[in-house]
Amino acid sequence: MVDEHRLERYPLACSGLISGPGAWAISTQANYALVLWQCSEHAHPISWIAFALVVTALAGGFLSLHSWRNAASDEGGLRLAAGIGTLAGFLFAAVIVLQGMAALIFTGCER
Repeated sequence: MVDEHRLERYPLACSGLISGPGAWAISTQANYALVLWQCSEHAHPISWIAFALVVTALAGGFLSLHSWRNAASDEGGLRLAAGIGTLAGFLFAAVIVLQGMAALIFTGCER
């Protein structure tokens, strides 16, 4: 018999695993898609977009951390999913921070 309450908590446990890579993918695509617009308009929104996506990745990581802390010790699969989600959320947030910092130095308009 499957504990339905436990199955309901898996999306919360995996939220960092979903939001972290998703935010990184959006950040990477925005970095490439906005280059021509940045050069023509002399605007640089990439750092602000990166900040919003870091918050998104961290929110998912903290939700996974909350799930990991609240999982019982006999819920091994849930704790594993929550632990991986926590680490993924924080790792991808760090990657987005580094990409955002690089956008402060390199605008894409250098030749």
